[in-house]
Amino acid sequence: MNSRLHPKSQSLETDGSSAQALFKNIFAGPELFLSSLGLTHNTMLFTPMSLETYRSSDFLDDRMHRAGGSDVTMDLNTFVALFDRFNPEQKPLSFIFHTGYCCSTLLARCVENLHQTLVLKEPAPLRLLSEAWFTKPSDHDLRKLSRVVGTLLSRRIRRESVVVKSTSHCINMMPELLRLHTDNKAVFLFSSLEESLACYLKDPLRRREARFYLGAMGELVPPDLPLGAHFAIIDAQIVALLWMVQVRFYCQIAKSLSGGQLLALNCNNFLDSPVLALERVASHFGISTTKGVLRDVLESDAFKRYAKGQHIAFDKKTRRAHLDWVADLYAKEIEFATKWARSLPLWSELPVTLPNELKLST
Repeated sequence: MNSRLHPKSQSLETDGSSAQALFKNIFAGPELFLSSLGLTHNTMLFTPMSLETYRSSDFLDDRMHRAGGSDVTMDLNTFVALFDRFNPEQKPLSFIFHTGYCCSTLLARCVENLHQTLVLKEPAPLRLLSEAWFTKPSDHDLRKLSRVVGTLLSRRIRRESVVVKSTSHCINMMPELLRLHTDNKAVFLFSSLEESLACYLKDPLRRREARFYLGAMGELVPPDLPLGAHFAIIDAQIVALLWMVQVRFYCQIAKSLSGGQLLALNCNNFLDSPVLALERVASHFGISTTKGVLRDVLESDAFKRYAKGQHIAFDKKTRRAHLDWVADLYAKEIEFATKWARSLPLWSELPVTLPNELKLST
């Protein structure tokens, strides 16, 4: 099995005699990243990475940068058996969950620029597990696989904090991931319904994504809205329903947890008060920082460039102007979907202020 990024690179197949040595080497640090998890063929693909390639990768999937060298494959069943045998330590993790297209990559990049922090952006195995929790394959123990993947994600290069920025539909794994370690923490970054509609409707690919993401929500979707009906309604309704399902699920989980594991952050509050927001998020994640470091992050290119395209000039003012233009362009769809959403019983379950929502004042 070869990396799709480098189809000419030769993967190293492991036999029984070398599997144990490879397993121990993998857990020695994050230099071999689990880049693919094949539940159908019971395979795991590990790709060489470095701190520099982790930082430069916007996505940890087939688009990620790599450190060079050969990929390594390992049989999934063999790996899980060794995991049970050696029981490697699960270290604390922090997570950024989000509603999608709400500056989560910007937040991840800002956290990444704080001292002693390794940020893993949208790891593919986590996305695959999120989808598997919907399909529920009978031949895999998803709770155990979640522990395996969570433990792999928690590996450190030194003693840095590890923050995982998930794909938006991975919110369905929020309770499972938070219970992996008593010190796990998460921030739920969200936008308004109207902004979410504008961000999704402007791009045909994003419209299709919304339908897929809603499908991946599975049983989180209210039973009085059967899945088949979702795909007969217009794109704007799909986006609105996706946003409501994500926000409601966050509220349910936040109310069920104790110990302050979860915080919510409105993306506009983040953009309006970035230093204070970063200070609060860093404190929540247990990341030590100073006012000087926070100011350096604010003055860096993170707030001057498009987060997923660092060569593109993009700041708060540009984002606002672009969203206003999109909102005007799709005003009829947004207005219709907003009114429709507010007419649903589901809307009444959403509070004006989310549980544990950060209130920032300068």
